[in-house]
Amino acid sequence: MVPELRRFAGRDVAGISREEIAECVAQVFRRNESAGDHLRRVLGSMWTFLGDDCRRRQTSVPANLLLRLKSPEPARRLRATQCAVHRRQGRSAA
Repeated sequence: MVPELRRFAGRDVAGISREEIAECVAQVFRRNESAGDHLRRVLGSMWTFLGDDCRRRQTSVPANLLLRLKSPEPARRLRATQCAVHRRQGRSAA
């Protein structure tokens, strides 16, 4: 099990918010970017399944809860962007 998912153990899926899922994905992403992306895709599929019209009465999961949920920006891409901005401004990126 992904350790970051333990926070949801024993909880009703309808009581888990989009923000909680996004925070969990972000924590996994910081540890391992590809694992974080994979977790986002898997959880997105699972919540889509649970929020499907034919299951919504059983699960109480809203439709499209994780629609357009994105993984955080990779640190290496953020760093490159910061360096480019600082170069344009004539400053050091340190």
